[in-house]
Amino acid sequence: AILLGGCTLTPPSSEALIFQQAEPGNNTGFQSPTYDYSSPRRESGPFKIFVSATASLRGDGELDYAKDKFASYIREKLNESDNLTKDNLVVRNSNYFSVGFPITLINREKVRWALNVGFPVLGMDATTPIGNQTYLTANLGFGDGELIIQQKLTQTETGGLALGGFYRTERRGFEVTDDKLSLVPFVPLADALSADRIFYNHIIGGRLNGFLNLGSGSFLQLRAAPGYAFNLKQPVVNFSLSVHLN
Repeated sequence: AILLGGCTLTPPSSEALIFQQAEPGNNTGFQSPTYDYSSPRRESGPFKIFVSATASLRGDGELDYAKDKFASYIREKLNESDNLTKDNLVVRNSNYFSVGFPITLINREKVRWALNVGFPVLGMDATTPIGNQTYLTANLGFGDGELIIQQKLTQTETGGLALGGFYRTERRGFEVTDDKLSLVPFVPLADALSADRIFYNHIIGGRLNGFLNLGSGSFLQLRAAPGYAFNLKQPVVNFSLSVHLN
């Protein structure tokens, strides 16, 4: 399984439970495409491919925010060295590309829990129903986290649709430096932990989640999540696409 994501938080693979859990009174629940590690029975069949991509659309508000928040630190660093200028202001952990490998740890009717391991991803997510076709998802990474509540609007044999909201926090590092080698590319965990200053983006918004059943356990999932970053005072829109071929 392969995921391409952003901000070290990949799209939560566990939320497929929403559309693979049959509604009361019908049998339209889809076959689970992931291996159930809680069962002694191993699945047989061809190699499974799970690809997910996320794009985050936002302005350059992170650097502007850091300039204002750490103004005294910036003045101190610029006064210490003649080699440093305002061109050396760096926001770390701001890349939006990641590759991860989701591993389903628990796959039951009432809960699904997955581990995401990859580059530069190390996190986990879990989804569980909380009543009346409403589901809660928690998505956690190093310094990053997301809570999602969504209501399943419709589900048929061909697909489904859910609508909800989310709150997400993103850890960012900030530094004044001319040492380009210290800026480890695509390793946001190392960047954020070693940075001189730390700040967090706080984003809240709505979320539309669409699911298309491709048959035999395969599916396609589309998500759109427009939100607003309160600390940055700017809109943020995330799009993600997941394709699972069984």
